[in-house]
Amino acid sequence: MRQLSMFATLRRLPRNTKILSFVSLFNDLSSEAVARILPLFLRESMHVSFVAIGWVEGVAEALSILLRLGSGWISDIFNRKKPLIAVGYGISAFMRPLIPWAISLFGWSGALVMKALDRVGKAARNSPRDVMIAQDCGDNDRGAGFGLNRALDMVGGLLGIIFSIIGISLAQKNGLSDAPLSPATFQILILGASLFGFVAVALVIFGVKETVIKPAGVSPKRRAPGTWKDLPKSYYGYVACVSLFCLAGSSDAFLLLKLRSAGYTMIETLLLIMAYSFVAATSAFPIAKLSDKNHNRKTFILIGWTIYGLAYLVFAFWDSAAVLGIGFICYGLYNGFVESTEKALVADLAPATHLGRAYGLFNFSMGLMLLPANLLFGFLADQYDLKSAFLFGAVLSGLSILGLLALPISKRYQKSIEPELGPSESS
Repeated sequence: MRQLSMFATLRRLPRNTKILSFVSLFNDLSSEAVARILPLFLRESMHVSFVAIGWVEGVAEALSILLRLGSGWISDIFNRKKPLIAVGYGISAFMRPLIPWAISLFGWSGALVMKALDRVGKAARNSPRDVMIAQDCGDNDRGAGFGLNRALDMVGGLLGIIFSIIGISLAQKNGLSDAPLSPATFQILILGASLFGFVAVALVIFGVKETVIKPAGVSPKRRAPGTWKDLPKSYYGYVACVSLFCLAGSSDAFLLLKLRSAGYTMIETLLLIMAYSFVAATSAFPIAKLSDKNHNRKTFILIGWTIYGLAYLVFAFWDSAAVLGIGFICYGLYNGFVESTEKALVADLAPATHLGRAYGLFNFSMGLMLLPANLLFGFLADQYDLKSAFLFGAVLSGLSILGLLALPISKRYQKSIEPELGPSESS
């Protein structure tokens, strides 16, 4: 019966939510194939420092934080999401194939610039995409909508890892050994993976049909801007807790480097990422759907943050390859519990006419923390050791949990949002 209920929920989810979820699948297939091998290539083939990897992983998000805020605000003012979503995916699709060329000319700083431009695309699309899903799904299916999007996003990441494993095995004669990636193999993998990014762009352009939401008494083409004071205090308290947690959230690249230091080969490391992605993908939708049923998303977020902190403690205090491998796979549950429910709770707390800026500020705040998070982790790893860096992340996640526990946000504030107009001319 529960499985039938889950399939019924999937069937009734709006068309745009389903298409955007497959857009996430193809885009993440492309981006994850790149993101998972890039830090390994920089560290093992180019011998760059942990701090340099921290710059590459963190500054990309930092340079895009203004767009995270601005894209949500623009989508509220002009009441259009699809153009920003298409432009965002398009920027990322065109930047990824240039990464090997930039590295060959400028070293790790070239990777930083290209990844930063890729993240600018992500910043442009994320807030309007989240608003479109929140508006289309309404209260009772909002978690399920974000859950489906996240689940297919993780399936895309899983396929991206499979693509990398096959590519390494075919392109490198010693692909099954522990040898670092050669520049030629790295270039072939990046160019091949980039093709799937263009599939995602095509799906947005030809598949998404934007619906205009018309608040009473407001022109459908341009909304009154309102003020940031229109967002409730509970929303700002929630954003503050998430921001503190993001300061603990360094890039998964450091987890992969720890696995490599424990003795896992390149292929074994990628297989562990596959297992991690499978756990995250299969848990995201049912957990998000359950959060719709009991409307207490805060509890699910707290569970996810606890899993995160425990995983970082495992990586801080254990060097056993078996323990680290199991810990990394279980770490996938963190994504299943958190990523969809965090976004759904934003729509629960924010007024319908301010969803764009609510998601914009939410994404802005998370992006703002990523640069210092990665630089702090890289600094601690270089100056002391990886144990100190992981322990620092675990402590910060614990403080975030205490902050969220003290925040009274279990009540639902957001009512269902129903479109009053048909598809817009821009669809």
